[in-house]
Amino acid sequence: DTGFAFLPSAFVASMEEAEKAVICMFSQAEDPRIRKQASDFCDSLRQQDGGWRLACTLFLHSKVLEVRFWSLQALHEVVLHRYAALTPPDCAELRAFLVSLVTEQVPKAEFPAFIVNKIAQLYAALMRNEYPETWPEAATSVLGALNSGLAVVDMFLRILDAIDADIVNAEFHRSPADSAVSMRVKDALREQCIPDIVSACFTILESYHASHPALGKTCLGVLAKYIPWIDIGLVMNDKFVPAFYTLLAREDMLVEAAGCLTEMVLKKMEPAPKVLHLRNLVNKEMLEGALRARQTDPDSAALVSLAALVASICKELLVAGEKLSGRAEEAGAGGLLEEMMPLLLSCASSDQDGVANETMDFLTAYVNMLKRASRVAPEQTAQLGPILGVLQLKLTYPAEFDFENSGEAEEQFVEFRKDLSVLLKNIARISPGTVVSFVQGAIGAVLSRLWEPQTTFGEVECVLTMLYELGEIIRLDEASQNPEVSMAAALAMVMSSGIGQYPHHTVQRAYLEIAHRYAKFLQMQQQHIPGVLTCFVRVVTSGDKLVRAKACYNFIKVLRAIRAHLAVHVSGLMDALLPHLNTTGGDMEHQERL
Repeated sequence: DTGFAFLPSAFVASMEEAEKAVICMFSQAEDPRIRKQASDFCDSLRQQDGGWRLACTLFLHSKVLEVRFWSLQALHEVVLHRYAALTPPDCAELRAFLVSLVTEQVPKAEFPAFIVNKIAQLYAALMRNEYPETWPEAATSVLGALNSGLAVVDMFLRILDAIDADIVNAEFHRSPADSAVSMRVKDALREQCIPDIVSACFTILESYHASHPALGKTCLGVLAKYIPWIDIGLVMNDKFVPAFYTLLAREDMLVEAAGCLTEMVLKKMEPAPKVLHLRNLVNKEMLEGALRARQTDPDSAALVSLAALVASICKELLVAGEKLSGRAEEAGAGGLLEEMMPLLLSCASSDQDGVANETMDFLTAYVNMLKRASRVAPEQTAQLGPILGVLQLKLTYPAEFDFENSGEAEEQFVEFRKDLSVLLKNIARISPGTVVSFVQGAIGAVLSRLWEPQTTFGEVECVLTMLYELGEIIRLDEASQNPEVSMAAALAMVMSSGIGQYPHHTVQRAYLEIAHRYAKFLQMQQQHIPGVLTCFVRVVTSGDKLVRAKACYNFIKVLRAIRAHLAVHVSGLMDALLPHLNTTGGDMEHQERL
């Protein structure tokens, strides 16, 4: 006994036929032609005027899951595309059916997830059409049934998720009408029952996070989607905030809890209230503890979520601080940002690319802010050294990089290095001395252990690349307060070190690129010319084919630049090069001989 009036006996025969047709349509064992006929028959039932009643009846009376799913699909299509053709009594009956299904049938039946998700999607679609004008109790009906058991609690969360996905989320808005519907539904929920919905979510978290963690995860996911448009005071309180931070310690809920905190951080506000909001929200000690606990976690999703949270805090403080420039509140934003920077930089230094990538937008924004500033404060300049340390780490080629058969991962890394090089050069524009000092120190550290087994080619190539990139920004003869810390001093370290003999083509290429870019330095300090020429000859005659062609090009450019100082070296160069010009064998390409 369903209690509904739309079960006329005339439908009984067609109901049985429909059930058989749906079963046949879903059966992979049936002949394709028979399945096609069954599908056409089901489509005809769905299109007829009373098809929605048949779908309701089928769902209630059939025990076959495929039949129930088809029934929900048929109802969903009616609600989406043919709802205007229904009479007001029809609409009222359909609403009554759906409310009964959610509040009475769901608690008694153990529907699988794909059925429950379809019910939630159908409920949201009907709300899109009728809430709040015709169906003001759409949300409160489900709220009132939450004491009916876990199944209704699960259904409630799925409906909230479907409302976000199908109505509220701007990513799915295809027209101004979609935006208008979203605004109508959000306004009605805010006015009617959003506080009750949020309160119910806290009760669910409190009651089920330990005994039914899947419900807790779903609840957190729903809250993260609603926080951007509800009153922030509903979650910015002594109930939710401690709960979110506590759940960062839960391996199974960290990602979702961090997502809620991130949405709270990103909540749109005027700059002064935003700084106060972040000061009250951010718990640096608990964030540090969560990051420390996950450092060795092989699943990077947790660290990525925490990095996104930390980066969001820093970015929002940066933006607010710029907007508050010259006002008393600016110091509050800057002070909290300075406190958070070590956490941000620890995330940026992670060897997990996904974690580090979450921080790069902030680092770029921070450096760009300093470029725009009329004055860079000492505490801001002090942050540049650690940022340069991150850049050095991230510019370094991984040991597994495949130079000969580069794929998507290698292409992405090359593009990433380009972005990092831009960041390096922007820092050099802000504080040339800081960058030169850092790069010179990095070169010295690498040279001190150049031939030790644990020194990787990536480390060596990285410091050379950083020195090379600085040539676009800092002039070789630029004055330095300390002559021992200068571009000339850094180049002298490289040219006199024998680093060009390092047995990896990336290091050789970087060294020869430096020789080309800084050929003027060789004119000024001619004692380095023999070592540079020896390296060029070795690479162009017997070096790796991946670097040899470019080495030939650079060799010609360098020879032209230092031609006034070549006389004493001509004999040795000819002795080294002629044997390779007189032979047609070997590994050297014809173009390279030319």
